[in-house]
Amino acid sequence: MCHSFFVLHLYCKSIYENQPFGNYIIGSPAFWNLYHEELGVDPEDYSNDYGYFDRNDTLDKKVFLCGGTLEDSDYSEYYNGHDTTLEGLEKLNQRLESHNADVTYQLYHTHHYQYIPEMLTAYLKQTYPVT
Repeated sequence: MCHSFFVLHLYCKSIYENQPFGNYIIGSPAFWNLYHEELGVDPEDYSNDYGYFDRNDTLDKKVFLCGGTLEDSDYSEYYNGHDTTLEGLEKLNQRLESHNADVTYQLYHTHHYQYIPEMLTAYLKQTYPVT
């Protein structure tokens, strides 16, 4: 399972269990990958709030959600009619916001993972502002 799915899993489980984390970074979650790997999950669960929470749940943790605007071309051969990386990011952002999550949604003009240095700088400046 990709690390972004693991972070999303921890974030969503935090409404049910005591979690030590208050901030999460979810970068380029490739939900289309669920259709190509045998992860033991039902991809259709992810079309309903990714199988984690009800519409009335409120998520009170901070999320930095990001990706690269050029990523879709990197994995175009894998989509097979499913959401692209950028479509999945947008849908996740909308779902998190519908649960009143504190989301910073940022797209960088790069390919997959090339945005990490810029993203970490922006995340650190936002999370730990200079006083």
